[in-house]
Amino acid sequence: MGKPCNRRTAESAGTGLIGTLFGVTVFLVFLLFAVQVLIGLYTTSLVTTTTLDAANELSHRPDPADPAAQQRISDRAIDSLGSFGRAPGRVVFDWAGTDDDVVVLTVHARKMTFLPSAFGSALGNRIDRTVRVRVERLR
Repeated sequence: MGKPCNRRTAESAGTGLIGTLFGVTVFLVFLLFAVQVLIGLYTTSLVTTTTLDAANELSHRPDPADPAAQQRISDRAIDSLGSFGRAPGRVVFDWAGTDDDVVVLTVHARKMTFLPSAFGSALGNRIDRTVRVRVERLR
């Protein structure tokens, strides 16, 4: 019995290269997109939770409308976000609307991203949340 011939003809040399490169490129683009979406969801969850915790903490204070207490809690919340929160202009807390009965905290933040900022706006790189917490007092 004869041995199988493993010779390639000149016409078929290199034909799989283009298809393979295209397939790998598409796979890497989908992988980057998936990572971008997961990082965005993680950032949104982290910022929303930190905002709710800060509003809840202020609602337990004797005077929730005190600007000094609001600033201290904002600084503590930004510190809890680590280097993400400490980046200039990345996270901004707004206590407008807070009074003795309701704590209103609005957060504006930019999501973490692997893509250039031009692509970020198309994928929704802003986080805008408003949290309202009732102030409850013992009678």
